[in-house]
Amino acid sequence: LTSLSGNEITVPVDLSNKEQGERVAHLQIRDVKLPDRIEVLNITPASLRLRLERTLSQAAPIRPRTEGSLPDGLEIYEVAINPDRILIEGPEREVRRTEYLSTETVDLSGRDVTFTLLVDVEVPSPLRVVGSEQVNLTVRLGEKRVRKIISAVPVLLEGGAVASRPASSKRITVELW
Repeated sequence: LTSLSGNEITVPVDLSNKEQGERVAHLQIRDVKLPDRIEVLNITPASLRLRLERTLSQAAPIRPRTEGSLPDGLEIYEVAINPDRILIEGPEREVRRTEYLSTETVDLSGRDVTFTLLVDVEVPSPLRVVGSEQVNLTVRLGEKRVRKIISAVPVLLEGGAVASRPASSKRITVELW
């Protein structure tokens, strides 16, 4: 008995005839599967309270998680994830409650060029992924842009077309990066 571990003992419970909702599963000594020449004296607790739900599959969007700062003079132009959704399955209530999944944290410190990494997606228990739990994360970096707004830019109509009525404004505002 001293070398016996929990991995060598199982207690199967048949849930095939159980309805959804709060249920009780009774554990019987006769159902315990263990190595020969070992006898079960007691099971504690003798029953388990379970919540049974229908299994649901659904595509969940993925959001990147980053930390750290880029060097001065750089900014993130775009963060792309491919695929940007993965199929998850699990108890219906948990799947419906899942708005998105996150990638593992990617450190941006010291990064000065666009990069792509294969990253894991964090999947909370009791959910599981149907397929791969990894996605490609691309972070496109570039020089920090300066925003400038120029007002009262004149509009010149060209090309020989004639407006049937005058434009309500002959000047517009332009936002530049």
